[in-house]
Amino acid sequence: MPRVRFVHVGHATMEYRNFNLRIESKVSDGYPVVVESEMGETEGRLILSDDCLKVVEQLKDVSGLGDDSPLPLSLGVTLYDCLFQKRVARLLNECLGAVKDDEQGLRIRLKLAPAEIAALPWEVLYDEGAKCFLATSDKTPLTRYIELEEPIKALKIEPPVKVLTLIPGQSGLDVEKEEQIIAQALANLPEVEMRVLRDKVTQSDISRALVEEQYHILHFIGHGTFENGDGKLVLNSEGGGYDLISASAFADFFRDYPSLKLVVLNACQGAEVSSTRQLAGVAPQLVARGIPAVVAMQYPISDVAALTFAREFYLKLCKGWNRGQVDSAISHARNRMNMSVKEPLAFATPVLFLRSPTGVIFDLESNQTGFSGRLSRLFSGSSVKQVNRLKEVRKTYEKNIEAWQMKANDADSGTREEAAEAIAREREEVTAVDRRIVEWKRALLATVLAMLIVLFLSFIGLFEVAGADSWLDRRLIPYMDNFIANKINQDVKLIMSDEGVNGDLGEAGPGWRKFHVSLINALAGKARVMVFDLEMSLTTDQDKALADAIRHAEESGTHVVLAKVVNQDGATTKDLAAELSNAIDDRWGNIRTAGLSWGFVRSYQLAQSARRASDAPLTNVTVPSLALQAVAQFTSPKSKPRIVLDEDKKQIEIIGDATRSIPVYEATSSIYDLGYRLIDYEDLKSATRSYRDVYQRLSDDAFLREFQGKIVFIGFRQASDQFRVDEHEQRYGTEIHANIASNILTGDYISWVSTPVYLLIVAAMVGIGALVRARFAHVFSITVTLPFTEGKRRFDIPGLLFVVDVVYLLIGFLLFKGEHIYIVRTYHLIAPFIAYWLTGKMRRRIAPGSARGLSS
Repeated sequence: MPRVRFVHVGHATMEYRNFNLRIESKVSDGYPVVVESEMGETEGRLILSDDCLKVVEQLKDVSGLGDDSPLPLSLGVTLYDCLFQKRVARLLNECLGAVKDDEQGLRIRLKLAPAEIAALPWEVLYDEGAKCFLATSDKTPLTRYIELEEPIKALKIEPPVKVLTLIPGQSGLDVEKEEQIIAQALANLPEVEMRVLRDKVTQSDISRALVEEQYHILHFIGHGTFENGDGKLVLNSEGGGYDLISASAFADFFRDYPSLKLVVLNACQGAEVSSTRQLAGVAPQLVARGIPAVVAMQYPISDVAALTFAREFYLKLCKGWNRGQVDSAISHARNRMNMSVKEPLAFATPVLFLRSPTGVIFDLESNQTGFSGRLSRLFSGSSVKQVNRLKEVRKTYEKNIEAWQMKANDADSGTREEAAEAIAREREEVTAVDRRIVEWKRALLATVLAMLIVLFLSFIGLFEVAGADSWLDRRLIPYMDNFIANKINQDVKLIMSDEGVNGDLGEAGPGWRKFHVSLINALAGKARVMVFDLEMSLTTDQDKALADAIRHAEESGTHVVLAKVVNQDGATTKDLAAELSNAIDDRWGNIRTAGLSWGFVRSYQLAQSARRASDAPLTNVTVPSLALQAVAQFTSPKSKPRIVLDEDKKQIEIIGDATRSIPVYEATSSIYDLGYRLIDYEDLKSATRSYRDVYQRLSDDAFLREFQGKIVFIGFRQASDQFRVDEHEQRYGTEIHANIASNILTGDYISWVSTPVYLLIVAAMVGIGALVRARFAHVFSITVTLPFTEGKRRFDIPGLLFVVDVVYLLIGFLLFKGEHIYIVRTYHLIAPFIAYWLTGKMRRRIAPGSARGLSS
């Protein structure tokens, strides 16, 4: 049978219910089973089948166990079937059904009275229905529970978590290698600080180390023995030999050492329990003497398995969302061992002996006190997870209070006085935890409210109505463009008239059509596309000659594009003269395309489109812009291009000799704009020729080769055709059309991010605002007192949020410079201030007494 590996990848902080399963001393041929849970109580009977006993016997020697051995799975299934029968099985299923939520779990606590039952490897329990070993799932952590009416003292600890590692020498182990393994396991955990005692490790050395520092965890790497039903650990004697120390003597090290919360025994037989005497093993003996939790190995463990266990266990215990919750940490470690260690019993080797009723052995505040650390916690579902963790911590404090109350009953006056002081301290901690719970809930609520407010204001277009976004765009985009070299595409040329009189040609106007005839005839067969950015709605006596020139150019391989004026409703307000319209067919483009904002051109209307039919993937563009039509003709010299809109992808597609896609955004219904980038004006001038100069050199073939294979834009420099493009610069319409064509040919656009990305930025900025108010309100904050107000009201100016906005603008600039992506919106900038204000309001409105009323 192949080995089954159950993968449970869970990162949520769990809120657990207990499933207490007690197995009592043998009666007749079976062991009474008593179950207590929130769903009720029941009783059953455990009868170990012959198959089960046979597999247990086989697993006493695991040295020859192959990687694909079916024995662990077979034993897990058999033990499960023997233990969970009839009423016990029904109650287990009911309890599991009650914790289906992702952040709820069922803590299975085994209370094993008979020594021969405690000696069985219960960590291999396998649920065939769920296809998993129970001990590997964070949903069902499995522990050996030892019930003691003793509080867990000094529950709250400050980072870092301090680990004392003992590696006695002369034990046959490679001490240096063992140290490397544990050091490697803890290398990426700044939350953990380790000290190692190695080679000669005596009882005096351990005692001295415990005096010099308060350690939270002791990690023993060495050998253990099990003689005459009693567990012992192997240390070094003062003379350099062996020193066997019993479990009870080892526990005496920590009798008055409340900071120690966990002992890890990476020792062969350290977890083994005598089959003839209850609590005889080292691990359970330590728990019985007051250590909150002990992890020990019930089988020999390889270096690979030891490294995986230590790395994953300490990661979850000291850095996870439910840090301090040891049963969750060992479930995670077992799961990772089951996934990555090719040893069939590796995952079942660590055994957790526990007396903490909630699995919490310490309350560790994250040492992610920096801004980035807290921010990462805020955006990983941290508020909910922190609340769940703190609820478990709160329960632990409450259990401590109950334990102290039990100790005070019928005790002497000294004990009662000690208990009263301890209970007062524990209640203070409960109040502090409640305040932390309220703080996380408040931060979450303020974040959500601020986000909704900002999203609502942006949805109704408040910022655009006020002109804020437009004002920001017209200042930022040109400013950022100044830092980027924008060259004109080499396939784009311009021929433009001078303002006023053009020498012998006179003033530019409709009478110039006779000159256009000569220009077209001269460039026919040379230029690939000639684009006239001129209104030609008036009929003149030169129209027939111009139409003939257009047809001649077409026959010579040069496409001529003329201009129409189409309003935003799709109605043509200035059409072409009839003769010209017949000559160009559909090779025309709209010249009223400049998107104005506060008097500045900030976008280019690339196309208008009819609404797409529900079953049509693409929609024909009904009104192409002059630049779009020019590029379409340029990229399809051999075939008639088709210009379509793909609404799903938000792009215009030119389908012809090849397909070219252009990203657009829907400005208004059926109108699609392109975010364009200004070409450096000096570069634009270098691509421009004077109409008069070109006209005078129409017979100069060498000169005209400059236009060979190019798009040539022809236009007039007239005051009526000028547009402001930034604070200090105006450009003519022809220059803007040529600019757009160059952008398209080069693939150089300004891209706006999608709505989900905008929402993500809003969430980030809102979260930062809430975080600053909750944790960093004092940083760069200035308090201003308002004069002439009742009580001289004060308010804070959060300087840190201005820094945040500056960083946001810097990121926006870098994105624009590197990727031509524009993200800056007004509501992003004000979002942190709204969240800051809301969080402050909620902080003042929640009374301190409300925290104490929280239920756990």
